[in-house]
Amino acid sequence: MVFSTTGAKAKTYNVENIEIIEPYNLGFKKEIVIDKAFKSAFEILISRIINSDNIKSVDFNNIDEIRTMVDSFLIQNEKFIDNNYIGEFNILFNRKDILNFLNSKNITASTPKKKKILFIPIYIDVSTNELILYSENKFYKKWNKSNNQKLLLEYELLTEDLEDFEVIKKNLFNIENFNFDQLLQKYNKDEYIVSIFVKTKNNLKVLSKIKFKDQFSIINSSFMHEETSMVTEKVINKLKVIFENEWKKVNRINLSIKLPLKVSIKSKNIDLINRFETALNNSEFTFDYQIDKITSENTTYKIIYNNTPDKFLLNFKDLNFKIDISNEVWSIQ
Repeated sequence: MVFSTTGAKAKTYNVENIEIIEPYNLGFKKEIVIDKAFKSAFEILISRIINSDNIKSVDFNNIDEIRTMVDSFLIQNEKFIDNNYIGEFNILFNRKDILNFLNSKNITASTPKKKKILFIPIYIDVSTNELILYSENKFYKKWNKSNNQKLLLEYELLTEDLEDFEVIKKNLFNIENFNFDQLLQKYNKDEYIVSIFVKTKNNLKVLSKIKFKDQFSIINSSFMHEETSMVTEKVINKLKVIFENEWKKVNRINLSIKLPLKVSIKSKNIDLINRFETALNNSEFTFDYQIDKITSENTTYKIIYNNTPDKFLLNFKDLNFKIDISNEVWSIQ
């Protein structure tokens, strides 16, 4: 079965740059290639929006079920090299279908929102009482070496700064309690991940301080010496999964919350109406909305929102909407 390549709808999850390589011979079938693209994109999407502990509950090989959740697709590029077909696909999944699919399995989804976050790895060798930062730190050097489409966080590493080094060194013996907010003020960063790697004779302990928006968490991890000495990448990959899970917690979509809202906009302000509807369509938390009433003065929307009133106000404030909540029907200025 081949799906049409019609344009994307607003209420979709878009997974881009899926490359499929298939031998181009007498048995070549385009439908098989497309199904492989669907499976690959589905696995990437689900990995982005659910906690890693729930991955094992999802069947990534049930192509009949996966097809029902595909809204449309686009073949960006096709070429034939050395008797191989190489295709690059963009797959769009119906957002409601995906959320209902996960909800049927009692899995809570999160918004697949990408994020650039400041990351500071601090390496301490207990045996030598040595503090290692920047290019001498193997975790600093290798942290951004690999690229994984399933991950949402993009890490920004500090450039070498002697002043920062001296501040951290000065607080070395109390580094686990150090307030990094003060250190990062000069970078105008209020969100970050600081990981303190403490190497002992037998293992590696990692204390990670994570600040996303107004949420702060501390995660302790431990790795055996054999694991850390052989493959630094394994430690990095495991920590990245932990950080992804923390980011997903911040962006959970709670389908059990169906908050009814009424919001009005001046009917003559067409630009604001269009911008608001676009924001509703693009919001992961908008379960449904419709125009409830239109008069010469106001256009009133009835919205079902999968989150709290505070979350609605915060999200739309971030999109530069001014909302007056003094009346039962909120108004957007």
